[in-house]
Amino acid sequence: MFRHLSVAAEDPRSVADFFAELLGGATVALPSCPGGYLALAGDGRAPAVGVYPADSAQVAHDIEPDAPIAVRATIAADKVQALAAARGWGCFDCGDSGRLRTIEVWIEDSWLVEVSAPAAEAHAGFASAAA
Repeated sequence: MFRHLSVAAEDPRSVADFFAELLGGATVALPSCPGGYLALAGDGRAPAVGVYPADSAQVAHDIEPDAPIAVRATIAADKVQALAAARGWGCFDCGDSGRLRTIEVWIEDSWLVEVSAPAAEAHAGFASAAA
């Protein structure tokens, strides 16, 4: 799992909200960058995603399409797919290993995030154990 990631986006709020939902957390505004947001994990872990406006001087480089980012989600695969679909982003189900399901999400149809989400059965067991 990554500790911190900074990315540029055409719609920083939407991208930050997407990552916050994947990490079970929240989105907060970045006071140092107007129009920028930070997606924070909701379980006290360190992962955070800083999302800056595409034209921001604070982002020195773009994500390369051949260098995907891997994220382990706290939500089920169908929810990941719904979040991507709601934003009109390309989303592809790569299959289920029994414990994890891998979903490829093309953020703003521009760069790839490989999301490992709990498989439906594993997620149901996790949810009932947490209750």
